Amino acid sequence: IGHGYIAVSRHDRQNPKSLSELVAAESKVLRQFRWTAFINSTLLAVTVYLFIAPRNNFGLEQSLAWSLEYLGGILMLIFPARDKYLAFHEWCALAMAVGMYTLAIFFIPALEGPYLFLAIGCVFAMTVFGIATFFNKKHYIVHELGFIFVSHITICIAALGLR
Repeated sequence: IGHGYIAVSRHDRQNPKSLSELVAAESKVLRQFRWTAFINSTLLAVTVYLFIAPRNNFGLEQSLAWSLEYLGGILMLIFPARDKYLAFHEWCALAMAVGMYTLAIFFIPALEGPYLFLAIGCVFAMTVFGIATFFNKKHYIVHELGFIFVSHITICIAALGLR
C-alpha cells in the first residue's frame, strides 16, 4: 500500500518513471520507501524461511529464490536509482524480479487444490506484467507494481496453502 501511494501521488503522465526513479528524486520519499520496503521484505522473509520452506519438499529452492529476491531488494534500497548508482540499482532490480518470479514458480509443485490454481494464475499474471514492462514504457510503473503485488500474493497463497 505504501509503494502504491508513492506511485500514485508522484506519477507524472508526461514523464513516466519507475517506482525507483520516483523515490530517488526526493530524500523524504526515499526514506519512506526504504523503511516500507525493508519492513515488508523482512516480514516476507520470516514467512518464507520459517513458515513456507520448512513445510514442503521445495523449501531449499524457495529459500534460494527468496534470498536472491531479498538481497536484490536490500541492495536496491542502499543504492538508489540515480547518478552513478543507476546501473547497479537496475541490476539489483533485475535480480529481485528474477527471484520473485522463480519463487512463484517454485511454489507451484508444492501446492494443491485451489491454492495450486491460484499460484498458476499468479505466475501467468506475473509473466504478463513482466513482459509488459519491456514493451509498454508509458505504463511501466503499473506493470512494475502489478508484478510486485502479485509476487507478494503468491507468498500469501503459499503460506495459506502449506499450513
